[in-house]
Amino acid sequence: MRLILDNQTNVNILCYYTITQMTDKNKTQISFFGIKKFEPWKQGLFTLALGAVLVLAKKGSATGEDEWMMAAIALTLFSWLNPIMGAFKENFGKYFLQSLLIFIAMGACFYFLVSAASSISFAELGPIRFMAVAITWFFVLLSGFAFGFKLLKNKTLDVE
Repeated sequence: MRLILDNQTNVNILCYYTITQMTDKNKTQISFFGIKKFEPWKQGLFTLALGAVLVLAKKGSATGEDEWMMAAIALTLFSWLNPIMGAFKENFGKYFLQSLLIFIAMGACFYFLVSAASSISFAELGPIRFMAVAITWFFVLLSGFAFGFKLLKNKTLDVE
């Protein structure tokens, strides 16, 4: 016997089944595709590799500024993605500390890599130095917003 239902009923049944399957101890949990398994060091390695490829692709540019810009792009990517993923972690304090150390290590790696690849030093590039400070502040502020989200989330809905 086959039961024919309209589209709205099918959607309601699917939503009910999904929420029922995710319910644990009367708390609704929302999962974001294994985001818990993407640790800060994996994010750091990914963005470091991406940044190294970008820097080496621009090696020997006419102004020497492009290599620094590519490193800044990779650090910006890490600064943007890392705190968002951190908002869904169990222990945000431990995650933030690891992320901060990885951010500092990535900055040092990029500094030495780009210093070797570029014809101009970091001290000679005022806009790039300003951009490095802005990226650092962006990372810290976005991490603060993620922590605030984590606090609100724990008080209203158990989101994982």
